[in-house]
Amino acid sequence: MDIKQMRYFVALYEEQNMTRAARRVHVVQAAVSQQIRRLEASYGVDLFERTVSGAVPNAIAHRLYPLCVQALNAADEVRVALSESSGRIAGKVTFGVISALPPLILPRVLIEFRDRYPDVELSVRDGYSQHLLEGVQSDNVDFAIVARAESRPMVKQVVLAEEELVAVVSNETYPIGETMTGAELAEMRVVLPSAGNFQRDFMVNELAKHGVAIHPELEVDSAFSVFQLVTNPGWASIISPSTFPATQFGSRLRCVKLVEPTLKRTLVLAYPQHKELSPAAALLVQSITEGLRQSGLFHVLSG
Repeated sequence: MDIKQMRYFVALYEEQNMTRAARRVHVVQAAVSQQIRRLEASYGVDLFERTVSGAVPNAIAHRLYPLCVQALNAADEVRVALSESSGRIAGKVTFGVISALPPLILPRVLIEFRDRYPDVELSVRDGYSQHLLEGVQSDNVDFAIVARAESRPMVKQVVLAEEELVAVVSNETYPIGETMTGAELAEMRVVLPSAGNFQRDFMVNELAKHGVAIHPELEVDSAFSVFQLVTNPGWASIISPSTFPATQFGSRLRCVKLVEPTLKRTLVLAYPQHKELSPAAALLVQSITEGLRQSGLFHVLSG
């Protein structure tokens, strides 16, 4: 069983679907199927039960899986050690970012990073802060960049930057000047994320501290749906300016500065407390931080 077969086996074991496994290891489906069949034939065993919906691991596969993961990790460590000995940065970095970053900043940062460090394999996950923090706690990601949240066991949080949230309204909503107070916002038909969302809780709590009670007309988590809704006059939402899709909605929507109160959201770097960032991960954090700085939308607080 060679390294390639181990990677294909682990991918199929975890995905339990030939198409998804092939996509994950960046080959055609037939290549994964051929290697798994060859592996099974070499030892005269079956590893998966083929079904209409996918491939279900059997008892032998369950026994092999942790051994293959351990072997692949060891192989990666050997590759990293050799690369670092030659002065090159290498390894794999799995990290998470909140959805506020990918549309504007992350693609450029990742392309430049890969061009500079071609031996570093990157895996990106985006989602809500609470889900990404769970990934940090369970060691499924090396780090995550999230909205600042309550402290969690075994997770270290380091402040990176802050951004000022804005109201987004239809260009047909009048009269609205260059700014909008929290009280004025509360009089509109407001769309907010669903209850339990970190950003929604932050916005509602900060407004409440200043005597502003927001009662959302609708709770919607899809950013695109929110923008569609507020194209209607009289509707509004609160967003990160970095998520505003000017190309799609710039002719119909506009961002308005919020005052009384101003809402500033803090971004933090979260990573497992029991280990330091790898050299590759630390360099990636630096690149992302610089991307935030260059965007002009974030006030970077870390070095």
